Amino acid sequence: MASCCQKMPEGGAILSYDDVTDYRAAQDAMVHMAYHDALTGLPNRRSFREEIQRLSSWSGGVAIVMLDLDHFKTVNETLGQLAGDAALTQVADRLVPVCRPGDRLFRLEGDEMAVIATVGSEAEARALADALLAALAAPKRIRALGVRIAMDDFGTGYSSLAHLRDFELDRIKIDRSFVDTDLNDVGSRAVIRAVTSLARDLDILTIGEGIETEGQLKRLIDLGCDVGQGCFLSKPLDGVAAGHLIAIRMFEDDLADERREALAALPQRRIA
Repeated sequence: MASCCQKMPEGGAILSYDDVTDYRAAQDAMVHMAYHDALTGLPNRRSFREEIQRLSSWSGGVAIVMLDLDHFKTVNETLGQLAGDAALTQVADRLVPVCRPGDRLFRLEGDEMAVIATVGSEAEARALADALLAALAAPKRIRALGVRIAMDDFGTGYSSLAHLRDFELDRIKIDRSFVDTDLNDVGSRAVIRAVTSLARDLDILTIGEGIETEGQLKRLIDLGCDVGQGCFLSKPLDGVAAGHLIAIRMFEDDLADERREALAALPQRRIA
């Protein structure tokens, strides 16, 4: 509340009160916008400069860790700005928990970020840098748990050859528009052959989508496709049925492994 007292000529006074809550909230919001990044909510370059100036008289050790994202330009150009913004937000969310009390994380511009930390030794600074990099390497840890990355609808939309170069893909799913076509379609056959050949050279598994007939399946096999997907092989399943199918396949795989191990344990006969 803001108050004002106005004395009257004939004596007495008029007291007035104004609710300035909204005004002060708007002022606070404007200050916050001036010093923070609108996308991630992190302190911005202006905050970074002022923090550097403030710490210029600091007698202890100060570490500045600079970060940028590999292939961020490719993400923006191929997947669009929304995907780039989502990547930056996720990076910020991963880095914030790593920072210790007193550390400050900034987004400078684009994909550039920085952490300012007061440290007692070079070893502490290196430990912080390692922790930040480890947080950004989470997808590699996910891969180590068995998760694989596939490029869907390859050959159409946002997918491009640049993805094969810039991202560590495990599988390429050939778009159904090249699979569910006439068996005499020379263009589709040429595209499928080119994709499977390229995938083999890069050691990436290929999956043909949208198989509707036995002929389409045979064509994919003849052209070197590794895996097929479509209604000819299985109709869409709900969660329960899919779970049962996965359990059966895992059981069959376990039986096959046990059979191979049993055969390997049998004494080998020599042929004279």
